[in-house]
Amino acid sequence: MSEPTRLELTAQINAERERQILVKGYTYDHDDQHGAGDWLAFIVHELGQIDFLKRSIWTIAFRRQMFKVAALALAALEWSYR
Repeated sequence: MSEPTRLELTAQINAERERQILVKGYTYDHDDQHGAGDWLAFIVHELGQIDFLKRSIWTIAFRRQMFKVAALALAALEWSYR
């Protein structure tokens, strides 16, 4: 597996953010109900979802959660500008 480019990683973050909006219903209206402390709590929660004991899937799980965290950070940034 070759190392993805920053552009490819950013595209995956954007895809996860779209999934959060379309599948989970985390629209701007939904997001606007939260404050800065909520966003930090959401991110910390997602970071805690990685099962570090299962070493065989650690890399896959780590990457999956990092995309979720990055998309949450993007949502928080979007919120902060509205």
